[in-house]
Amino acid sequence: MTPLDKQSEHHIPTQQDEARQPQQSGKSSLLIIAIAIIAFSCWQARDLFEIWQSDVYARLAPLCFALWLLAGLVSIISKRKDWKPEILNLSLAIIVTLIGVIGSLNILKQIGFGLALAGLIPFSAYKYIWVIGIPSWLPATGWLAATQLNLGPLWLRLPALMLSLVILIPLFGRRNSNEA
Repeated sequence: MTPLDKQSEHHIPTQQDEARQPQQSGKSSLLIIAIAIIAFSCWQARDLFEIWQSDVYARLAPLCFALWLLAGLVSIISKRKDWKPEILNLSLAIIVTLIGVIGSLNILKQIGFGLALAGLIPFSAYKYIWVIGIPSWLPATGWLAATQLNLGPLWLRLPALMLSLVILIPLFGRRNSNEA
């Protein structure tokens, strides 16, 4: 047995060790809650994937969703050290989804799904601009553009998608500052 083994064998927990324990368990329980809320809201918005395949107004919505989600995932990966789910968005997601379920309003269920996914993104001003991009992949956006505004579906989807890509701006600033 080496002296280090003897030291670690008789390690007395300090206040710092005890303080870390609840933070880790709190973070993991929050992650479990976030996954449950996302699963619930995804289940309630499950018709979204069917609509994307069959609705003429929902053209390019799956592509917009993929780009919107990719921008969010890149943001999560870039902040993985201090990452934790955000309770405000998760709470809003569950409320909006439940109102959609009670009122049988698909659009609220779909927005609730988007808000649940936003609960995974770390807090920043850019995040809330990214949330504004949710309409870029909603089927109702294509319907609104085509029937009410006499525009093609991309006229509303593209600006919303471009807004959602704003979440990537801090990443480019960080990369440029590392090169200098």
